[in-house]
Amino acid sequence: MLESLRRSLGVQLSRWHFRRMHNAVISFADSLSTGGNALLILPLTPTAQSPALVIDLVRTQFPGARLTIVAEEHDTGAAVLLPRSTIIRVSPNNIDWLFRPSREITQRIAGATYDLAIDLNLDSLLPSAYICRESNARVRVGFARDGADLFYNFQMQHDSARDGALYDRLAACLKMF
Repeated sequence: MLESLRRSLGVQLSRWHFRRMHNAVISFADSLSTGGNALLILPLTPTAQSPALVIDLVRTQFPGARLTIVAEEHDTGAAVLLPRSTIIRVSPNNIDWLFRPSREITQRIAGATYDLAIDLNLDSLLPSAYICRESNARVRVGFARDGADLFYNFQMQHDSARDGALYDRLAACLKMF
């Protein structure tokens, strides 16, 4: 109960924080092929599904230093798969009591310019959604859930019958752009 209240308060404060940041009407055509920089937020909680197809797609479109990875502090796979990318580690110490990322993390994110931000968390996690929105990327991709409109301008719908292939469907969808 207390955790739900804290999360709700965190979302409301996020709304207040992002109230002046309006989403411009954009064309998603060529959004991946226009170059620039990308932010990829890996799952912060364990998942049975592998986001490998999405990671490969982003790695080919945004090679090396043009890609910033946000990963859980103990996730060593990102450094191995993407050795030249910038990696930002998120630990429980970097999350405040309202489930928002610390000022250190938000300043690192806001200090760069991103054309694409992808949040691969299937669950509704305020820290990853907040980081995605803080990036101010032209295209912010996430999964549809309550309140996701505040953080993402491109949302992938869950299909409970085909949840096993959710990342595969996201990669196929992103390839169209």
